[in-house]
Amino acid sequence: MTKGLRSLIAVVGLVWLALPTPALAQTYFWWTVADERGEIYTGQNVQCSVFRPNIHAAIVLHTTSAQTAGGQSPIFSDIDGRLHFYASSSAPVDITCYYAHGGQAQVNTFRSTDHKIIIPRQSGLKVSRFSVANGATATNVNSGITLPQGAVVRDVLIQNLNPDGRTTTYHISVGFGGNHAVAANVDALVSVQALTSPDEWLRPHIVRAAGALGGGAGLANHRGVALSDYHAQIYAGASGTGMPYYVERQYLIHVASGLDVMYAVNVPGVTNGGARLHVFIIWSQYHSGLNRLGLTN
Repeated sequence: MTKGLRSLIAVVGLVWLALPTPALAQTYFWWTVADERGEIYTGQNVQCSVFRPNIHAAIVLHTTSAQTAGGQSPIFSDIDGRLHFYASSSAPVDITCYYAHGGQAQVNTFRSTDHKIIIPRQSGLKVSRFSVANGATATNVNSGITLPQGAVVRDVLIQNLNPDGRTTTYHISVGFGGNHAVAANVDALVSVQALTSPDEWLRPHIVRAAGALGGGAGLANHRGVALSDYHAQIYAGASGTGMPYYVERQYLIHVASGLDVMYAVNVPGVTNGGARLHVFIIWSQYHSGLNRLGLTN
């Protein structure tokens, strides 16, 4: 081999070593969340969860193009209202987004070429969601949600992310922060709801044990005092005997500043575990947002 050929091979080898390492296949998804007028929600107040279609699990969301770092849903908007992640697959995804002050949107088969999701501000019915991932006893935890004055709370749903009929007695309570009668109650909306059911979706409910009319009957109520009323008895027949009962109701947020939503995780007899769930508060918005002193009719 001639000296010139050896030199050429050495140069080619150095050039090859200098070339960048081929990157893993990756697709960049980014979008903003806007209202019906196209105004973007800014201020880091939108959270979104990303799922693979027909797969019951959130996907790993990479924060770097090299896919060396990542985490799970939800992801939060930045100060400019932008959300983004890298994925190892270019396949469309399903995205569910929630605005901190009420409102949601669900988009199926969202492509990497799509860059906007709409959450209407003017919708009267609102859904506020917060997540709980706690394996230890915790009380008076702020969910980050504030329901405004004039909101009427209709119902609460729970998505239990460990729906396997656990023997560990996890419980969740949801209520308000504050210092007046109902607001001071940490379980004003949900009262010690057990998470041992194999069902994924739960609606805190009222249970009446079997018993004859007018006789003793066991009652269990997992709707808080803001969403249910207790009556000592309902009369049956001429004898006037009766039994106690609960009725469901709605709750009006009457405090001018609104009410912060709080939650508590009760894990009796357990020091660690896996209480993992989403809480959905369904409410209607009636507050006009106007200064009432300026109204003339």
